[in-house]
Amino acid sequence: SFTESEAISMFFVSQSLKYYHNLPFENESASALKKFYHYLPSEVKKTIDELSKRLSFWIPTVNLPTPFLKDVLEASLEQKVIAISYDSETTISNREIQPIGVYTMKGLWYCPAYCFNSKSFRLFRIDRIISLSEKEIKTEKINLDNFTIAAWFKNNESNFEETDSIELVVKLTKKGIKKCE
Repeated sequence: SFTESEAISMFFVSQSLKYYHNLPFENESASALKKFYHYLPSEVKKTIDELSKRLSFWIPTVNLPTPFLKDVLEASLEQKVIAISYDSETTISNREIQPIGVYTMKGLWYCPAYCFNSKSFRLFRIDRIISLSEKEIKTEKINLDNFTIAAWFKNNESNFEETDSIELVVKLTKKGIKKCE
């Protein structure tokens, strides 16, 4: 049994993902949300309906297909080593990786993973995975039990800072200043 506020917050947590082009368990979450909504009291449904007209969590739409998103997430949950063909900025390579997890930022999906080819942790954009093999791989997996997605973020905070900067001088009108703000 949920309070009215809890029910509304659960609905909007789910709604906050609606602008993502691809989601793991997309069909299942839509089905669960319909069931959840169906059993709510009519007053709560009315409040949710009104709020959905007035509140949105907009994420820029990136229409890059991520057909292996669910597979990568499942591999991270089961701590599997998977073989991928990856299209990086410079070349296409075949890699064996052990995913730590997945996260989304600015409409794109990412997978930090241990890469057995480079013998180090690397970050992979999931939309750049061309193929993925779930067959048994002879590479012995490493123990990532204590290496969570939160730990990865903490250890790689500097990766999220803009390192390439370009000096740009722009002259703006008063209207332009307001738009930039």
